[in-house]
Amino acid sequence: MKRAILFDIDGTLLYAKGLGRPAFAEAFAAAYGATPEVGRVSFVGATDTAVIRALAAECAVASTPAREERFFIELTKRLEPRLAAGPLEVYPGVRDFLGALRARGFLLGVVTGNIRAIAWAKLIHAGLAEYFDFGAYATDSHDRDVIAAVACRRARALGAEPCLLVGDTPKDVRAAHAAKLPALAVTVAGWEPPEALRAAGADALLAGYGDLPAALRAVETLAPPPPLPIRVLAWELTRRCPMACRHCRGAARDEAYAGELTDAECRRVLDTLAAAYPPGRRPLLILTGGEPMCREGLEGLVRHASGLGFPCVLAPCGRFATAERLRALKEAGVRALSISVDGPDAAVHDAFRGVPGAFAVALDAMAAARAVGLPFQLNHTVTRAGLGTLRAMRDLALAQGATRIDYFFLVPVGRGAAIADQCLDAAERDRALGEILDLDAEGLLPVHVTCEPHVLALAAGRAEPPRSRLNGCMAGAGFCFLAHDGRLQPCGFYEADGGSVRDFACDLPAAYRASPLFARLKGGPVCLARAAAQTR
Repeated sequence: MKRAILFDIDGTLLYAKGLGRPAFAEAFAAAYGATPEVGRVSFVGATDTAVIRALAAECAVASTPAREERFFIELTKRLEPRLAAGPLEVYPGVRDFLGALRARGFLLGVVTGNIRAIAWAKLIHAGLAEYFDFGAYATDSHDRDVIAAVACRRARALGAEPCLLVGDTPKDVRAAHAAKLPALAVTVAGWEPPEALRAAGADALLAGYGDLPAALRAVETLAPPPPLPIRVLAWELTRRCPMACRHCRGAARDEAYAGELTDAECRRVLDTLAAAYPPGRRPLLILTGGEPMCREGLEGLVRHASGLGFPCVLAPCGRFATAERLRALKEAGVRALSISVDGPDAAVHDAFRGVPGAFAVALDAMAAARAVGLPFQLNHTVTRAGLGTLRAMRDLALAQGATRIDYFFLVPVGRGAAIADQCLDAAERDRALGEILDLDAEGLLPVHVTCEPHVLALAAGRAEPPRSRLNGCMAGAGFCFLAHDGRLQPCGFYEADGGSVRDFACDLPAAYRASPLFARLKGGPVCLARAAAQTR
């Protein structure tokens, strides 16, 4: 669920420069037939309704619902032109602060003692309206505590849980606590001394918004983000690839792709992702493509990621995986490789990869990995034509010194859509999974199954539990895919729109937390990518 932050307006975000007092006096005279001494009533932290009732008491006149309604009509008529003529004083750094909170996925709402029309007139004429999604006002109640409760209900109706109230007076602090929210008290206006705010129970004080990192830290201290559930991030560093694989999910070509994340953007992604985890708990990075070794500056990015504590593995096609290059990548921080082989011999593999000599390239890459001491797993795409080679592929992986074999069941996306007839039907799927489970039971090499969570049901029906760890669909269940252009997807095969890190200044955790798609995905017993492909 998204989270919401509530803001007072006057003295917190802006200063109306006293424009309200003469408008109040004129509106009161028109509605109540008396001329008040507005200077004798404090406006600080008060609701508009409370102010007019105090003025009525000063003038010894009754404040009836009809008079109050007439007053608000007159007030809007007199104050709105004054606000338009302004200019209002927006406190330094407010816009950057609100924009940064929006970029982190927060919904923003107002909790104000102004009536609704005046509140939005102030926000509009101050140039702040675009940052706010909802609000609660003196129109809802004369009691600020009740107004805060109304704002919380409206936030939840929008699918956001309130987590913080920002204000500048002790009444704001009390309203926050009445709504069971922490209170961040700002002293930028100077209307209330810090001691009074502390005495009221403010959970933290903020002098202003000019130091944006400090302001954001104050928010994060009181409203820490929920733990990020990503355990594995597969990152398509580039889509460029010299192969022409028949099953390629991205239909990758050997050419430059526009819009790839720059090195600076990649480093920003890594920095923000690292900040979301305690040391020693960073997720696994699978650096993939396309062909990730086509990415210029790859070693530098690996070095940066490794320095932040990310375990990094690389998924190359093998063409550029010389011992010299792999040694450099290992020194930069790559811990392991995955190398794809889609047939037990050159004839099958080369035809599937669309490039003569691809099988020899894969074997050379595995030899280079062995030479430099980089562990590697063998990935294999399971198709109808290859049903009889599952054991042969396991044996090839053993012979080459792989640490594991991962059987990827074909998902008909990208170029794979053209060979959708190679997807297994239910009987073929069960036969293939049964053979894979038999291979696992032999214990000669760990196995893994990707894009076919039905393996869990079959494994559960066996007398002995599997030796290897098997997963269901991981989309939204600890796995995330970052495309070359910054788009987030539940997995590389499932091209549902999870948002873009570029919309959040390359703050990946903020983009992930703000994504409605990731909020509802939980993985499970069905391959979401294949299910989506079959409905097209």
